[in-house]
Amino acid sequence: MDKEINLIDCTLRDGGYYNNWDFSKKFIQGYLNSISKTKIKNIEIGFLSIPSDKTKGITANCNNKFFQDLTIPKNINCGVMINGSDFLNNQLSKSEIYKILRKINKKNIRFIRFACHVYEIPKIKNYISYLKKAGFTIFVNIMQISEITKIEIKNCCNYLRNICDVIYVADSLGSLDKIKIKLILKSFREFTKKPLGVHTHDNMKKALEISISASKCDAKWIDGTIQGMGRGPGNVKTEDLITYFFKKDINSNKYIKILSKKFLKLKKIYKWGTNKYYYLSGLYKIHPTFIQMLLSDSRYRNFNFVNVINNLKKLKAKKYNPNTLYLAMNFYNNDFTKIATQSLSIPLKKNIIIFGNGKSLQNKNIINKKLFNDSTKILINRSNYVKEKMIDLTVYCHPLRLITDLHLLKKVNGCLLLPYNSIPEILQKKIINRNVINYDLKLGPVIRLNKNHITMPKPLGLIYAVGYLLSRGVKKIYIAGFDGFESNNPFKDETQDYISFLKKTFRNIKIISLTKTKLKL
Repeated sequence: MDKEINLIDCTLRDGGYYNNWDFSKKFIQGYLNSISKTKIKNIEIGFLSIPSDKTKGITANCNNKFFQDLTIPKNINCGVMINGSDFLNNQLSKSEIYKILRKINKKNIRFIRFACHVYEIPKIKNYISYLKKAGFTIFVNIMQISEITKIEIKNCCNYLRNICDVIYVADSLGSLDKIKIKLILKSFREFTKKPLGVHTHDNMKKALEISISASKCDAKWIDGTIQGMGRGPGNVKTEDLITYFFKKDINSNKYIKILSKKFLKLKKIYKWGTNKYYYLSGLYKIHPTFIQMLLSDSRYRNFNFVNVINNLKKLKAKKYNPNTLYLAMNFYNNDFTKIATQSLSIPLKKNIIIFGNGKSLQNKNIINKKLFNDSTKILINRSNYVKEKMIDLTVYCHPLRLITDLHLLKKVNGCLLLPYNSIPEILQKKIINRNVINYDLKLGPVIRLNKNHITMPKPLGLIYAVGYLLSRGVKKIYIAGFDGFESNNPFKDETQDYISFLKKTFRNIKIISLTKTKLKL
């Protein structure tokens, strides 16, 4: 059996969804050395982002610079994945894209895998063909394979007839079982003779079962990751694949166990793996990143995830978009024609301090006492380090934070600032606090300010509060406890981008941090 099956380990690529692809060169080299002593001859070392994404770690940007100081063992075929959407959702011209593709070095990269939805294939086939003619082995990874129709399978096979070497099917939503994968592969085999591969996710604890079933149904390429490290619940474990397909190979089993122990340390940090929420996401065909976001963000730990998942099910949330979550809860209906029944204003002092929940606030003496006493003190959501009785204005705008803390709002000291008119009526009735200042919020691509509402791409509390203050003529704002995201956090924090935009738009505004921060002010 081992002569028929080709395993690809894609840990450093798929696993990056948990640590923002922030692997060190030393760690990567150790991984390569260990893998080279097993029967695995193909590894997908990361993404080749087009263009490079500076917000992500090095295995998200596997260009020529990435391979400097790395020694690729001679018995390893190293490959990268390129997202099909990269070609469609950027500002680069076709000539600029081809210039990037021409720079890919065949000395380091032997194969390239294109990850794309079925509708993207005809739009990017010229780029696929270009790299095929350049001499690379080409894999095409068709995402969300559980949703594909037989007609689409036929069209895919026709598009890919002369421009790829292997067709991969990816169970992106983790909703397949061994019967469904057999039917899908059987349909592909009707229209193509090309080798087939499978990439599974373990939402329903069926990844290994599906992979083995696929191998018995003419799939010659199987993906795995060490300790299952991958987006959402993770993938089938490379260790399990080696045990099944190469159980008689002593070296493979020995060195994969050594490598497995190294990744177990990461698993204890990032806590990937299937659970009842991922199971439901697979059952309802919900994109697993919704669940990963909820589980990874400590702000949501008290929230009823099952209710969120049921709402996502109704929205058919197969594609990840954070705003989908808000729409599922009927947030931000943007009915600005209503007159707020609960709307106040508070006098603002000369000094304004906005507090977050960063650990930098542990030093209680960091803020000048005179400044503290002679200021309007604003708190974003809740803080472990600031006494709420000292706060004049508490701000909420993020849907999940608002719902999570709903039972606490009646206890808020001072006034409460939130987009009252924009939230569902059922929630309005539950906000038992007469001291509500209404400042509406609309989701849109660009930040725009109005005296009565703000438009912004994402509901970030700090930006919402700053927008409110700007609409009231405030020109100087102190902030404290906004430490910024760590480099290995897989969720991008747009706060910096939005602050930069506001400072560029309102040139006379000053934002000063009283505590240490990664934000550039």
